[in-house]
Amino acid sequence: MDSKSNGNNGAMLNSISNHQQSLSLSGTSNIAWEMEDPATKTYMKAMAERALWHLAKGNSPVCKSITESRALLCFAVLLEKGSKYVQYNSDMALMEITAVAEEDDELRRLGTFCKI
Repeated sequence: MDSKSNGNNGAMLNSISNHQQSLSLSGTSNIAWEMEDPATKTYMKAMAERALWHLAKGNSPVCKSITESRALLCFAVLLEKGSKYVQYNSDMALMEITAVAEEDDELRRLGTFCKI
């Protein structure tokens, strides 16, 4: 990530904090998500992808959970339509899941993804 986008992280976190204070998320999370500004949404998607990537590192149960859920479909959509940073984190998460699958027969048998 370039230094320009690093400088924006503080502003985005502040924006997220301000939005969280002004919106009640209990029971209205979809409405609240739709009301978020695009920069905040992009940042949150990128951070979620990054978290999944790091959780998947060498962790077969997490990779199985991701593979058995809708997460792989979400990764594919974000790889196609996400911002550059979201695409990078999605790609890294998928590569990590593939690496774990190369060592885990059961994960490989799930067969819901191919080698990247």
